[in-house]
Amino acid sequence: MDADTYVFVDGNNVMGSRPDGWWRDRASASRRLVADLQPLARRSGVWTVVFDGSAPDEASLRPGALRTEYAAHGGADAADDRIVELLRGLAAGVDALVYTSDRRLRDRATALGARVEGASVLLRGVEEAEVNETASWAEFEAASPELARLGLGLFDETGLVMLGTIRRDGSPRISPVEFFIFAGELYLGMIWQSRKAQDLRRDPRCMVMSTVHDRMLKDGEFKMAGIATEVTDEVERHAWSAALLEHMGFSPEEDDEPYHLFKIGVLTASFAKIENDDWSRLFWRAGEGTIPHRAPERPSP
Repeated sequence: MDADTYVFVDGNNVMGSRPDGWWRDRASASRRLVADLQPLARRSGVWTVVFDGSAPDEASLRPGALRTEYAAHGGADAADDRIVELLRGLAAGVDALVYTSDRRLRDRATALGARVEGASVLLRGVEEAEVNETASWAEFEAASPELARLGLGLFDETGLVMLGTIRRDGSPRISPVEFFIFAGELYLGMIWQSRKAQDLRRDPRCMVMSTVHDRMLKDGEFKMAGIATEVTDEVERHAWSAALLEHMGFSPEEDDEPYHLFKIGVLTASFAKIENDDWSRLFWRAGEGTIPHRAPERPSP
């Protein structure tokens, strides 16, 4: 995609293409979609997402590389009509791309010379973009200090995190792991050739979650999606080991045994808690701000 390509996203159509509970809270689902699309919009193109319905009461969706619009009139095809109007307003010969799985909008956009891709193509691009954009713990903490404070508080309660990795056959593995935040990075040390370490060497995608011991989430839960990078630089490993010894009174290098050391690049982070019988949630994505989310339904235990 060229930098001067005009990209239009059929917001409700794409939003409805993934079963993430969007129908329970359309405003929050709209915010999530805009957050998901921002990394793609920053790469290239001039992006606009158009939604049906009226804008949320709060001040627009979060600003960024992606422009958001709401259809000026009501009706099922209101957003489609607005996208067609925007296409007609482009200068002759301008490259335009529309993301939608709506057949009628596809035909209308194609007749105006635009290229059309389905919602599934866009969502695959979102998944790929997520993997490429990470933040260190320090960058995450600077961007979302309240969420980082809540997460660290839950981590410190037990001194452990639950690590989700991907086995060779694609199934998940959940393991308790000790963590240590040092020099602005979240480090996980592991026994040499442990299964979880082998998982990360094969596929660095992972989930890091606080331990939960109450089905009512009295203290909340904190989750991070991340990318693990194995630390092989000896200077960094020794610095981590020395800091760990000073902080916790032990270090794997004391026994002169091999060990694995990974640092986690943060893709997304979230905190969830039940308050007054409502499910409240904070969500953050690398490169974006924190999104408050409150759903009307109480989660299943």
